[in-house]
Amino acid sequence: MQYQIPVIFLVLCNADYSALKSFCDFTQVGRNVPGMDLPGIDVAQIAAGYGMKSETVTDPDELEPALKAAFASSEPRLISVKVQSDTSKCMGMDQSVNPPRYKVDGTC
Repeated sequence: MQYQIPVIFLVLCNADYSALKSFCDFTQVGRNVPGMDLPGIDVAQIAAGYGMKSETVTDPDELEPALKAAFASSEPRLISVKVQSDTSKCMGMDQSVNPPRYKVDGTC
């Protein structure tokens, strides 16, 4: 914001820390770890607090107009895209189809 660089920040918001959840599955630590659910964080409002134009997209049809407006702007923009959390995947793999069988050392 300070330098007014025309950059677009696209933030996918699913209200959890999916990467850490997957890592917990990968290492077989379990999911009883605090801080992996992130409800109520509004990154668009945080960006607005710094003076950045921002918006939240909740419907797929809203994304294209938001991106077009952001690309047409000469200022930094943030688009927060609400997406559904998917805990059925571990490290990018669908556990229902191919359940991971990892050893504690991370090998298969």
